[in-house]
Amino acid sequence: MQEYLVGICPRYLSGAPTPAFYKPYHQDSKKSNGQGPLHAFFAQYSPQFIYNPNKNTTAEFQRLRKMRDDALYAKFADAFAHQFNANFGTEEQSLLSWQGLCATLGIPPIPYTLKEAKQKVINTHVNLVDLTDHFYNPKIKRPIFQSLEELRDYTNSKRRYYPLDSAYAGSLLKFLLREIRSSYHGSRGKYKFQGGREGRRCR
Repeated sequence: MQEYLVGICPRYLSGAPTPAFYKPYHQDSKKSNGQGPLHAFFAQYSPQFIYNPNKNTTAEFQRLRKMRDDALYAKFADAFAHQFNANFGTEEQSLLSWQGLCATLGIPPIPYTLKEAKQKVINTHVNLVDLTDHFYNPKIKRPIFQSLEELRDYTNSKRRYYPLDSAYAGSLLKFLLREIRSSYHGSRGKYKFQGGREGRRCR
């Protein structure tokens, strides 16, 4: 399976004050502590494989790959999509989902409008694997970078690639992946992955 480089883009735009009603998703204990779709994905390989939720997900996946399950990539992609959906929602047009992303990214103030919330997330350079991990386990860092080049170097050095699209990805995740691929590879033709692999843009 091919793997995509992933990052979103840290210029904090000015905006409205944080809505009084808004509560960061981290405060929902049912969605934290690693007890989500990714935890369930790794748990199915226990006791041969013991998942460490305090480690980065892709590092744990690389360790799991030694088991050589032919369907592993597809299962991992589905689990990651389910985890992202559980963290942030599935709908691109949901203001609450974009506010949740802003909160997890530490972008103040949380905006009132969909347009501004979306733009703040798009303008923040962060690895999407780190962002997904950090949501349910704040001990895992989600560094924000000053440039796309810094993010690309970090992603390559850490091998933190988001897996190929899952059928379970909602319109929110698909939008972010499109934006990321466009930022990395421009608006035309083919792009190359680390290792010389090739693919095509989504839009």
